[in-house]
Amino acid sequence: MFADKGKIRRQKFVETAITPTVGDVLCGKPVRLVTRRGSRTSRSKIPIQAGGVRMELGDRDLPLTRAQQEIWLAQKTGLFGTRWQLGEFTRIAGPIDPDLFEWAIQQTVREAEPLRAAFFEGNDTVVQRVIDDPQVELERFCLLDSDQPAADAYRQACAIQREPMPLTGPLYRFALMQTADDEFYFFACCHHIVTDGIGLSLVCHRIAEIYSAVAFGAPPSPSPFGPLRELVEHELSYEASEDYARDERYWTANLPPEGNARSGVRQPGDDQPEDPSPPIQLDPGAVSGAWQLAQRLGVRRASVITAACALLARAFDTESADVVIDFPVSRRVRPELQTVPGMMSGFVPLIVKTGATMAVDEFCRSVDVRIREALHHQRFPVHSIDPTAQLRASGQVSNRLVVNVIPYAPNDQLGGAPTTGTLTHAGPIDFGLVFFADGEQLYLNTVGPGRDRYFPGCTARELADLLERVLGQMVADVSRRVSGLDVLVDGEWDRLAGWGCWPVGGERVAPGVGVSITGRFAEVVGGCAGVVAVSGGGGVLTYGELDAASDWLAWRLIGVGVGRGDVVGVFLERSGVDVVVGLLGVLKAGAAFVPVDPVVP
Repeated sequence: MFADKGKIRRQKFVETAITPTVGDVLCGKPVRLVTRRGSRTSRSKIPIQAGGVRMELGDRDLPLTRAQQEIWLAQKTGLFGTRWQLGEFTRIAGPIDPDLFEWAIQQTVREAEPLRAAFFEGNDTVVQRVIDDPQVELERFCLLDSDQPAADAYRQACAIQREPMPLTGPLYRFALMQTADDEFYFFACCHHIVTDGIGLSLVCHRIAEIYSAVAFGAPPSPSPFGPLRELVEHELSYEASEDYARDERYWTANLPPEGNARSGVRQPGDDQPEDPSPPIQLDPGAVSGAWQLAQRLGVRRASVITAACALLARAFDTESADVVIDFPVSRRVRPELQTVPGMMSGFVPLIVKTGATMAVDEFCRSVDVRIREALHHQRFPVHSIDPTAQLRASGQVSNRLVVNVIPYAPNDQLGGAPTTGTLTHAGPIDFGLVFFADGEQLYLNTVGPGRDRYFPGCTARELADLLERVLGQMVADVSRRVSGLDVLVDGEWDRLAGWGCWPVGGERVAPGVGVSITGRFAEVVGGCAGVVAVSGGGGVLTYGELDAASDWLAWRLIGVGVGRGDVVGVFLERSGVDVVVGLLGVLKAGAAFVPVDPVVP
């Protein structure tokens, strides 16, 4: 039976532990996290160093991986609250048996060792231990009488996600909301210290697989999940390998400039996750065109989507020459780890150059090259050497946009009922665009509290509309320069123009906010073309002559690829008429000028 609306049944865990306070962890009594860098470890016992004394962990105790260590420490500082909790929200379009569904969940949790890990402190160490017989419960909610059942189901999922999970376990929760006789919503929520987005998707896929097999009278297939110990050993051996050193050299040489990303002090409430947007289906025509474009160019689908996101971000950020995106990676590079539903993922910085001379096809290929390089070195914990990424652990937020394109997978079904799922949270990030595929359909979620820092005033629906607009223009003409794409619509131009008198280069200026320098100059020329405009070293020019000379220079600059977003150095004496021609010509080309004094270049 379903519980009454709003009623939540609590789970009990069979093991407990005494947990020090945050003050104990940070002051006076540091709790050491157990790890080791060395060769592949024994399957029975893992040697560690603790306080200078060699210790042995028993069969059930495992050290934490580097990624888990950092989450554990951040959780203890209290900086991020429940932002470490992520979930998958799934619509089930058909009738199901809730009792059988709960049994399938219980079987899946018993198979998924990483999900059953709990974290214990003692003897100045922190270890994780797999709980053998966990209690697994499916919380049930009846929303049949709701006026907005789908929206209420999503709000219930968000409320569950905001309830803290103790690190001593359990670190998962499952809920089923019935919204119609033939419609349910399933929510699976897990702490990021035990699994990541891919691991959670593996778990949900296995639940559907077990349920469907039993519903059709067949035994479930053998468990595909690898053990937690294998993941831990893999991470420890990688840190002692030449691969680790090679990856470290690559990222040291390819980090974004420190000045590229700005940071800000975390605001009140940033430690809690903002309710993510409900999944928004992107226009099927725009998505189909993007898939065809990827096939035509021989690039990944994710590369086309990422390229479109970079162009959208660039349109709202006129200060940075390049766009730097935090790109989530699975770090599952070895076949045996592809099916381990544990915590392995991370972020790598993706530098996207949006040069004015690039055509759409060249731009997409360049993004694809950068993604392929990043994936080749994805195992390395880039945040350990990247100052901007370290902001997450220091109580600050980075201005890097996260773009997460979830790998495409075949549709799941529950005993014949089709399902559509999407992640509802991506961890402690400032703001991210999360794309989730269901066959040929593509859905967008926005996650994180910092949307207005990247796209001021835009709702999630407006961002989806803008992305569809960008994709449509990219598909329509792959030879078009990316600087010539009309990314923003009138409302966005008006909003940005309110920040200053721009754009320039003869393009539209929002009404009521003034005119550009070139627009004002054109007004003056129309009334006094024969009047002297400038005199000095090099002669005298009337307004008409200055207009013609600067036009000629602007067209020469445009001919070599200069456009909006570019900067052009003007290396001339300040007292000559040529410098006025140069500055005005650069503005007419749509670029910004950088005066360079020949005396002090």
